[in-house]
Amino acid sequence: AIDEGGHVTLSGTFVDEDIAQTHEIEINWGDGSMSTVQSLGTAGTDASGNRTFGGITHTYGDDQAYTITVTIRETSGGTSLDVTDTVGVTVNNVDPDLTTDAPSILATEGVEVTHTGTYGDVPADTVTLSVSVGMITDNLDGTWTWTWTPSDGPDDSQTVTVTAVDEDGGLTTTNFDVTV
Repeated sequence: AIDEGGHVTLSGTFVDEDIAQTHEIEINWGDGSMSTVQSLGTAGTDASGNRTFGGITHTYGDDQAYTITVTIRETSGGTSLDVTDTVGVTVNNVDPDLTTDAPSILATEGVEVTHTGTYGDVPADTVTLSVSVGMITDNLDGTWTWTWTPSDGPDDSQTVTVTAVDEDGGLTTTNFDVTV
């Protein structure tokens, strides 16, 4: 298994006893992206017809189970028989990143106070922000702004919790203290 935004690298070996044949490897990554095609000449083929391919990578942007399909074709004539095999890859969700710009802030009774921070996730995930007190605004650029007006002096001093949840249920929290 890999995490969202992670990549897989494929390699393999196959046999064609006709060592003069050239081949093409086509990889369908199973995520709707364009297939990868790699041409293989005869270099690297041993006397028994063993051929290898490798170093073919692909990045997966969203969590899901995918089926990768690898097809090998002869490209230099002769009897052409496509050979296909599949392999599965599971991509795990990654929780959003969430930070506050300072661990504590000072506030004055009756005066609106603001605080800021950042959040992020893989591009495929939508993130929703919430806060335990006050109001949080998603600035739509990977930053957030929190506002609140304390009304009860020192009794309003508290720890504020900001929560980021992605569309797949990944959850992260961060806290900061407000002293009134």
